[in-house]
Amino acid sequence: MPSYKTIFLVDDDEDDRMLVREALVKTVNPIRLVDVERSDDLFPFLDRAPMGPKLILMDMNMPRINGLEMLAKLKGDPRYEHIPVIMISTTTNSALITQAYSLGVNAFIVKPVSYEEYDQLARGVALCFLNNYRWQATAPVSDFDDSKTIIVVEDSDDHWFLLQTAIRNSSMKYQLVRLNTKERATLFAKDELPGFVPAVDMILVDLYLPKREDGLQLLANLRKSMHDHHLQNIPIVIFTYSDSSRDVDDCYRGQANAYLVKPLDVTGWRFYFENLIQFWSKAVKPPRFTRSAQGKIPEKRVGR
Repeated sequence: MPSYKTIFLVDDDEDDRMLVREALVKTVNPIRLVDVERSDDLFPFLDRAPMGPKLILMDMNMPRINGLEMLAKLKGDPRYEHIPVIMISTTTNSALITQAYSLGVNAFIVKPVSYEEYDQLARGVALCFLNNYRWQATAPVSDFDDSKTIIVVEDSDDHWFLLQTAIRNSSMKYQLVRLNTKERATLFAKDELPGFVPAVDMILVDLYLPKREDGLQLLANLRKSMHDHHLQNIPIVIFTYSDSSRDVDDCYRGQANAYLVKPLDVTGWRFYFENLIQFWSKAVKPPRFTRSAQGKIPEKRVGR
């Protein structure tokens, strides 16, 4: 039997739920969508779902308990803190977006206004949270004028070669910086990330470095550095061959933004990364950026 991906749609607006539902059904198969019309009904729904949803899509502006209050309750409950949450809202207020990230939201998206934007949302959800790649044969159209800086924590030379090859053939511009051991990445998190120039757009982390505990500890160190230096919530994407639910849940508990399983078909890696960067650069709104009180430090290159 097919393994259904369950998503909770928490929104008091029936029309908005319908538009999200149509885009997800068209993109992800099989999928199970559960409507939660009132935010204060979310916990009873969760209590009746022993396997839990794979993802919660939640509106910010809701009566009784708003999305930020509910997000704080979810991330403060050990039973449900591992469930990734995407917040969708009409607001573009940077302070509210930053507050959502400080409370543990995985991604913040301004509510789509066109069918194309709803499709983009569905494709991003399929890739970053459901590990569904059937749509990846179509590359996104990139209009980025600047290069994206991506830190890659990868101890496998073979996987690093595959990733480099995929990026080299991409239509987008990237600056890749490899850190090939947990120890090197830990030093980077502590001493170099706060003032790295140009600013880091994304961090890709292999969970097994070579043990899962190494990846989880590095994830904690990266988040601590961002917190201690008052940095923006740079998206941390776990990129590994493991599809273990235990690994997925523990990474989300550690505040990973997304968890991606490495595609076995390496010919699709180019479109895989193009769509990944497109989603996080175009659809997802970042928190308000602040540098540490120490300010910027001179640009430096990070080697292996």
